[in-house]
Formats: sequence, C-alpha cells, structure tokens
Amino acid sequence: MGPPVDENLACRRRVVELPESGDYVVHDFMHESVIVVRQDDGSLKAYYNTCGHRGQRLVWNTGSTQNFHCPYHGWVWARTAYLPAFRTQRIFRKAIRAGNSS
Repeated sequence: MGPPVDENLACRRRVVELPESGDYVVHDFMHESVIVVRQDDGSLKAYYNTCGHRGQRLVWNTGSTQNFHCPYHGWVWARTAYLPAFRTQRIFRKAIRAGNSS
C-alpha cells in the first residue's frame, strides 16, 4: 500500500459514507488513486491505491474489507497500511540475500 496521503489533497468524503470499520471508498483524480478507509478506532485514513512493491492498483470500487490484496504477487496489506506477511516472502528474502531485488 502506498504511503499515507498528504492531508491537503482533495480526497474528502462525507463521514456517513463510511459508517463501519473496514469500509472504504476509492477516489480517482487526474493520474492518482486514493483509498479512504475507516479504521477500527473510527478514524479515517487515506492511502495511495497502490502496492508498495510494484505499484499495482489494489482496488477499483468502493467496498468493505479486512485487508487489501495486491493482485500482482498476492501481498496483503492491513487497513492500517501494515504489511504483516506476503505469499512470496520466502522467495523475496532469498533474492534479497543473493543481491537480486526483482
């Protein structure tokens, strides 16, 4: 998941559109896409709608989720943008140790 979005960006939605924890909306503007997601503590956070690894778009539509899944390598991002683990973690660790980051 991309880094948190600068609070000055125009990605505001009405709070009533995201009533439950895990509810999210996708806001596209120009060449950027942002996910605004309701957190467990009731706060709203906005993130760039991309996987932090290869920049793959994570979601296309508004919805509700526990996690965001990258369709490229299957990485799973928590709603807090935390990456607890990923499907190909063993392969990537071996590649990094070998000096190959792709």
